[in-house]
Amino acid sequence: MKKKLLVLSTLALLGISSACLTSCNEIEVPGSLTTSAPTTIAPTTVAPTTTVAPTTVAPTTTVAPTTVAPTTVAPTTVAPTTAAPTTTVEKQLSSIAVSGGKTDFTVGDEFSVGSLVVTATYSDNSTEDVTLKASVDSSAVTLTAAGTYTVTVTYEGQTATYDVAVVEAPAKLYNSIDDALDAAFDGEEFVASGNLVESISGGYSYSTTYDYVYGVDYVKFIQSDSAKYFVPTTNADGLDIAIAVIAPESGDPYKDSYEHEFESTKGFEYTKPLGGYENVYGAAELIESLYNLKGNAYASKFVESIGECSHLENEQGYMFSFNYISENYGSYKFCRVTVEFTLTKEDAISKVYINVEEFGNSAYYSDLEAIPAESGITVTKKTDLDGLDSYELEIAETATSEYQKTYTVAQEVGEKAAASEVPFDLEKAFYTSFNLKLDGQVLKDGETLNFDIDNGSDPDVVNGPNKRI
Repeated sequence: MKKKLLVLSTLALLGISSACLTSCNEIEVPGSLTTSAPTTIAPTTVAPTTTVAPTTVAPTTTVAPTTVAPTTVAPTTVAPTTAAPTTTVEKQLSSIAVSGGKTDFTVGDEFSVGSLVVTATYSDNSTEDVTLKASVDSSAVTLTAAGTYTVTVTYEGQTATYDVAVVEAPAKLYNSIDDALDAAFDGEEFVASGNLVESISGGYSYSTTYDYVYGVDYVKFIQSDSAKYFVPTTNADGLDIAIAVIAPESGDPYKDSYEHEFESTKGFEYTKPLGGYENVYGAAELIESLYNLKGNAYASKFVESIGECSHLENEQGYMFSFNYISENYGSYKFCRVTVEFTLTKEDAISKVYINVEEFGNSAYYSDLEAIPAESGITVTKKTDLDGLDSYELEIAETATSEYQKTYTVAQEVGEKAAASEVPFDLEKAFYTSFNLKLDGQVLKDGETLNFDIDNGSDPDVVNGPNKRI
């Protein structure tokens, strides 16, 4: 049995299969291993063993060197997470900048930041949109008055500013001059002050300036060395009138002797540029007096438009022009009239330009059908179906004007002056009792005196203002 096992062990080492072992089992082994001459078996089985034997799988002894165990790698001295000094300095806010904010406003608008963007810049040059985190201070912006104002934006202690501009609302442009003038009469209540420059150039020249103030209880005009105050009141018949009080530079103020139309309290009292000595009151009435000549038989070449006024710094406004034949005491004047005016947003007349050019020799032209051809003036008479006459006036470019009369008006709206600004007590200028003296004789109560003004007999006021009546 031991021999059999020995053989089996030897065979196993040589890699001989169990099938072969079975066949060997059948061999009779009488004594020792050497007497069993299986020499025929050795050659066939042994040779292969030399190739198999190199399964010195024993090199698992090299694997065994799982000297990988040198977990000396464990020296995870990678732990030098000294690189992890996440003790890096935190980025700091350096500044903020603003862009896209609304910068243009009109008086009366509500404030808005528009498309404002607030950008923060940090110490590492990185940026961040902080629009929703920033605060906006617009308390310095006044949307009730034109001007330039500053808006301040703040975020975490950093500030940035931007400027906004507030402008007056543009005046509404009406579709017609008639509509504009209707509005202008209502807008006069907003006029606070202004001035008029009246000039004539030609055969003789002069220029004069009038300043005026619309007060709450009066209208004041200043010309050269005196001021005139129109004070609205009522007369004995209950009619609305205006009393004019003259305040010279020297001497006491006095009331003039006339009752003025209540309309004079609306503004400056103008003499019509056309129409002789008739007066009008306020810039609106001055313009209307000319515009109403549109249907006059002596007016022709009437042109009107709405848009830029070339004589009023190209502001948006109203313009009209026409030729006009003016008759005065049998002599004719041939005029070319140009008018421009603008309105404020309150519909008050703001600026006015009126130019009246007179052509020909007004002193001698008394017959419209006998005007010299060389004058450059041509008048054509026309008769309509109703038998009414009208005249077409042509003024050649070569015609020479005898003189030009120009009005320029500039008005401002705002708060009216208070009555307290009148430099004297108006009541003291209004006298209710006085004496009349004629030729040295004082008129007594109830006494009647006859006098002839045409012959130089003129009564004086005594015991009252120093004013002749």
